[in-house]
Amino acid sequence: MLNLAKVTTPSLAIQKRSEGMRAVKYDSGAHTISFEVGPRDSEFEDFVLFDVKRGVAMCSRLADGSLCPANAHGGMCAHVWRAAQQMDAENKKEAA
Repeated sequence: MLNLAKVTTPSLAIQKRSEGMRAVKYDSGAHTISFEVGPRDSEFEDFVLFDVKRGVAMCSRLADGSLCPANAHGGMCAHVWRAAQQMDAENKKEAA
């Protein structure tokens, strides 16, 4: 899990990798927002869950539910970064 209070701009490698991904909102609840994330030209591979009440983000594989390796150790992964960008874009669109 990634503590959202400690998030900084990700490395260039994560930014570059996330450019080839797409994120689509899957669901939103009272305290959670979730996205499916994957390559632009393929099926979704990962599920990103933002728990805004607890201030954390979690990335897991759709195939088996295992945590993304970077995210499992509290680090930023390209999937979470891409989902965060999508969430930000949707929030800006709603505010306009």
